[in-house]
Amino acid sequence: MLIIFKKDIIFVRSRYTKHKNKIMKGYINSLLGIFMLALFIVGCTNKGNVYKIEGEIKDLTNQKLYIVTGKVDGALQVDSVECSVNGQFSFEGNSDTLAPVIIYMEDATVWTTVWVKNKETISVNGSASTPELIMANGGEVNDLLSSFKEANKDLILEKERLSERKSELANINLIENQRVADLLNINNALKRKAHEFIGKKPESFASLVLLRDYFSIKDNPEEARKSLS
Repeated sequence: MLIIFKKDIIFVRSRYTKHKNKIMKGYINSLLGIFMLALFIVGCTNKGNVYKIEGEIKDLTNQKLYIVTGKVDGALQVDSVECSVNGQFSFEGNSDTLAPVIIYMEDATVWTTVWVKNKETISVNGSASTPELIMANGGEVNDLLSSFKEANKDLILEKERLSERKSELANINLIENQRVADLLNINNALKRKAHEFIGKKPESFASLVLLRDYFSIKDNPEEARKSLS
């Protein structure tokens, strides 16, 4: 006859409970490991499915930038970022296809355009006082457009100088007429340079951008600027 004492039953149950708890603890740890790995994978995937714009814009009197990334249901998508005192900033967005992003500065009175696509990092550098010479590098289109700006830097600087003098000379007809004539000559010279660039790289999307900017009716950033005010 088998005699089992109560204390033996308690001992067996205690050992069983400890073993069960050990199994459950291992199971929970395994689940936590899988969960953390899933979060890591999702984080890496999401990080790869964005573009990044970073850089430094000097001579800002207002550190806030407005980033316009397009329209959804007819409404402009606008984000704002604060630059550091040195004009440094960073912005991330999402675009599966090549798309323009307009960066508005100085209470949206001046702007520059960069071209973005997911998994690319765009570096932007320049001065708010000469927005047409703000350079964007990263991606073929930005690199080519910046090379065009660099090659024609003197013409663009002169164009901006003449544009700034408009208000100063508005009441001096003779000098103002000369300014307009000079500005027209500068614009025609830039058109010739753009024509040469397009002829050398007719297959590039950058050529389409220059064609829009210098030879056709283009989207008016002024319309977007008004919506920011």
